[in-house]
Amino acid sequence: MITIKEIEEKDYPIIQEAYMMIESIHDYPSGRFFKYAYNGEDRMLYRQDNLFTVMWFDEENGYYQTFAVDDDYNIGTITLDHYRVNIQGIPHFYDEETGIYSYIHVGTTGHDDQDGYNGYLAYVQSNPKTKKRLVMQYSYMIHENRRLYSFQLNDPLSIQMFDFYPLHDKGIKIPGLRHSYVKMTVSRDEHPTLYDIVTMKDFGIIEFMKKGSFALQKDSTLTRYYPYLFSIDKVAITGFPLSRQYRLEDIYGYAKENGFEVEIPELLIEVHNGIDNELVEYRELANKMREVEQDIKNNQTKPIILTYGDNH
Repeated sequence: MITIKEIEEKDYPIIQEAYMMIESIHDYPSGRFFKYAYNGEDRMLYRQDNLFTVMWFDEENGYYQTFAVDDDYNIGTITLDHYRVNIQGIPHFYDEETGIYSYIHVGTTGHDDQDGYNGYLAYVQSNPKTKKRLVMQYSYMIHENRRLYSFQLNDPLSIQMFDFYPLHDKGIKIPGLRHSYVKMTVSRDEHPTLYDIVTMKDFGIIEFMKKGSFALQKDSTLTRYYPYLFSIDKVAITGFPLSRQYRLEDIYGYAKENGFEVEIPELLIEVHNGIDNELVEYRELANKMREVEQDIKNNQTKPIILTYGDNH
């Protein structure tokens, strides 16, 4: 629960720390200050038009995050950690440290596979600096509550990296060179011939003839990735057994070299599920501010406006 109170003009001298922080964020601050408590913790809030800045302080440092609302006080954009997030529709994330854009897309396949998965999850990242895009797609079991659970994500079903090039001088991006890899898993007991082929490609035919698959491979089940060629009736056709095969860590290394994450950050999943603690707090705060503004309007009282230079 949130309790909120607007800070009166006579109290501005005691909030110099917050005022100085706002000056560093807004060139000419002319908004209003509030103080509020959320779950027993004290915060400060600065509002300028539809942009809100939440501040809190410890003995050494001050911290802040911002969010913007529409006219109905629905949050449109918000800063969370080092991400700037657009939460309208499918949440889109911009990493202010790396400059990478990302989002999660979930869709249904229309049928259950042999493991009971009825959908897919795609984790999409774009790097404007390198003009590359990475798409990691997972098999996924879609739940009635539409929430995502990271523990259900196994190794990616497919991994694609695109190069994007400008189209003439219009600034339009088109897909260029694509590197696509599809997962194949073989079992020593169920697919002995395929298991042997994978082993030969791992160690070479001479080593395979000397020692055999059982001695060379530590695992009874092997997962490798192969270049995607085309699909027939939604079935991916790869270059196996002629093409080069890759371990997942090899593809992950290539992705990391291009600045991409190889695991979905938990924050992205929490925001997608609407359960991130700060997002929950700021949504409640926005609703409370709507009530405050309505009270001001009903009581015909004037809001306390801070004009630039009031504290100088």
